[in-house]
Amino acid sequence: MGKLFLMLSLAGLLFSCTTTTSPSETGSSYPEAVIFTDSDIPDTNSLIGERLPFPELFEPLTIVQQDGFIYLVNSDRAKNRISAYTSEGKWLRDFLSRGRGPGEVLGGRYLYFSALNNELVYTDFKQRKVLLYDTDSLRNSLNQIVNSPDLAAITIRPQHEIRLGDTPCWRSFPSRNEVFSLVLASDDAPLIVTNDKTGQVVRSFGAYPELAEPVGVQYLSQIFQCNAVVDSAVSRMAILYQSTDLIDIYDLKTGKRLHRRHGPSLFYPKFRCEQKGNAYPAFSINGETRDAYFVCVERGGLIWASYSGNAVSDKVQKIPYIYAFDWDGNPVMKLRLDQRILSFDVDPEHRQIYVLSYEDGLSYVYRYAY
Repeated sequence: MGKLFLMLSLAGLLFSCTTTTSPSETGSSYPEAVIFTDSDIPDTNSLIGERLPFPELFEPLTIVQQDGFIYLVNSDRAKNRISAYTSEGKWLRDFLSRGRGPGEVLGGRYLYFSALNNELVYTDFKQRKVLLYDTDSLRNSLNQIVNSPDLAAITIRPQHEIRLGDTPCWRSFPSRNEVFSLVLASDDAPLIVTNDKTGQVVRSFGAYPELAEPVGVQYLSQIFQCNAVVDSAVSRMAILYQSTDLIDIYDLKTGKRLHRRHGPSLFYPKFRCEQKGNAYPAFSINGETRDAYFVCVERGGLIWASYSGNAVSDKVQKIPYIYAFDWDGNPVMKLRLDQRILSFDVDPEHRQIYVLSYEDGLSYVYRYAY
């Protein structure tokens, strides 16, 4: 994955923002990090997937499975669509409308299942709001469509919508009384912001990892791009980073970081940082910048994350691994898949993984048993 975070044509000042220091006594240069390697993982398996008979897919970016249905979120920002299918690939209905009204969105791609309230959650980062779809209602509507395909009158709309005021949410996680948002601040502001259900900010906490060699705060959100998952049952959020194989786990009640795990390859972010006028872009370095964790989901009381470990290059990199961690950050499983992973979701009840893969400009859905 070539990471060109900001493209500008102006000439500017070039300097390094890499870290090259020696590991600490823990084996990591990150303070309080506990390292792990693949040798610490008790369960490692190679899986061969079954391609499901979905129609040709050109645009999906995210896959979610729930109650025997598959939901694909398209990547075309001009359309903003969720498509519902049976688990065997039969298209049922498109929903989600583009616009500024209730139930409409302008930008977002993150959809996930929240077991707390039995909902699908979609974050619109442009309008700073969250849409909530009750999965019982979804299942009933889709079952009606399966049994009577001519029921065009059935429309699917979110049951609830939460606006987050001025919070620059990237991905949001509603709990019973609050919404926790990963904000990807452009400086050293807190990573996590909590709003009440009226959109008022309640508190904020969390920070980007510390680098041994100082870097301007304007580069941090580019160097430490990340994703997150939440388990409301244990009141914890895990943040997984894309350019360093690091995981931070926070207590959502206290805002304190509980665990920091570094592994399995123990590498650090390496970028070329520039100043171009009032802009501060950071660029990946071919052969030196490495890809770590990408898509992550919470299922069955575990953190699941796709992982690369490869160095960035001009070629499309294969992301073949999925790691599973408990909520203390301990690795419990490593899976090697035979297809590229663009997105995935886990069905722990049936021990199946649904993977959105891609090849030659098309996307495909695979199912794996683990």
